[in-house]
Amino acid sequence: MLLVLAAPMLFALRSRAEAKPAAKPYDIALSVTMDVGTVSMDRFQTGMQNFADDLRAINPEIAIVGSPDSGTLLAFTPRFRLSLPHRTFLEAGIGYLRNTGGIRVNIGDLPANFSYTNTSVEIPLLFGGSFGHYKTASFFGALGPSILFRNRSDWSYDRGDVSSFSASRGGGLEFQVGTDVFLTERVSLQVILRYRVSRSTEMTLRGERLPPVQDLGELDYSGISLGVGGQWHTL
Repeated sequence: MLLVLAAPMLFALRSRAEAKPAAKPYDIALSVTMDVGTVSMDRFQTGMQNFADDLRAINPEIAIVGSPDSGTLLAFTPRFRLSLPHRTFLEAGIGYLRNTGGIRVNIGDLPANFSYTNTSVEIPLLFGGSFGHYKTASFFGALGPSILFRNRSDWSYDRGDVSSFSASRGGGLEFQVGTDVFLTERVSLQVILRYRVSRSTEMTLRGERLPPVQDLGELDYSGISLGVGGQWHTL
């Protein structure tokens, strides 16, 4: 949908300027995008189901209605891009990933709606290049590893807060394709399609490892997201 909305801008800018040439080598650009997308969270759902089974062993009146939904991904991703010769570039930054969802649990005859907020900090390091341009737009792709840290899953329900879970680290890969639509020589609108394969290590409860029979799963941010933002070029 956002790509469709951006299309008229491509044609509106057609007469304003010739296509901006490839960025000069060693040009540094700062970009900020907001992403919305999907996440897998399969392992997270399995872990929370296992945790609920353990609670049910303590209190047989606890019953889960359905399964935890995976929710959506919101990401804030400021990044720096260093242009290299031959239309290539390096990109690095730090991002804030946020995923929310919930589940309904019956405790005896009393229903309770549980909600959770999963958060992680992401550091990607990508290598990419430009593969074409049209008028004021250029197109690019990039691929590289990412590191996750400060991974948390905070739970609450109708009657108050519940335990928090955490994982020390994680990581994966990120692939992206996108376009820069230049509004001026230094400022461009960015539309980026990202695919992540990224998950944390196994979560722990309140900083303490549960017995080996327990499996709390991991935060799994694997999925597709669409980002829209802007980029400022120094040269």
